Amino acid sequence: VRAFVFLCVSISTNAFVCFLSCREHSFLTHQNRYGNFLNYNNPKVAALGIPNNTCSFNAGVFVADLAAWRAADTTRELLYWMDLNTKEIVYGNGVAGGGSQPPFLIVFYNRRGELDPLWHVRLLGSRFSADMPDDIFHKARLLHWNGAAKPWQPDGNPRFTSLFRRYDVSDTMP
Repeated sequence: VRAFVFLCVSISTNAFVCFLSCREHSFLTHQNRYGNFLNYNNPKVAALGIPNNTCSFNAGVFVADLAAWRAADTTRELLYWMDLNTKEIVYGNGVAGGGSQPPFLIVFYNRRGELDPLWHVRLLGSRFSADMPDDIFHKARLLHWNGAAKPWQPDGNPRFTSLFRRYDVSDTMP
């Protein structure tokens, strides 16, 4: 595969990856700040000059131009930060936790485009989903049940059970 299809309407010359970003006061794009993910007491993180109140993006769903990814040696950059975190506390102790999100935040700071929020309707397994109007689910391109109340779990949010079952293909998988 040479490239994914770009879902970005406009993209700057230095951006070859598009993520869902956060916007103020939007339940579709609710997100944390960089300071919730990164350890700003680490000198290497501090040296990046990324303001800790910078609105983060969600690395769970993205599209990328793979030729540009390879040309920029992006995998090496991501691996550098992941490896460094095994030796020093670069991320993982913040409010939002660690996982795969922080290295993406570092590597793609000021180097990304933005997805329309309907391409990644998330937080459906969280407390934030209670405020979402039902019409969002009919307009959504991708539904993401992140959070504890996933509809397939015994304590899942019953609001989404029928919606999830309509698209569930687990019974058809070998």
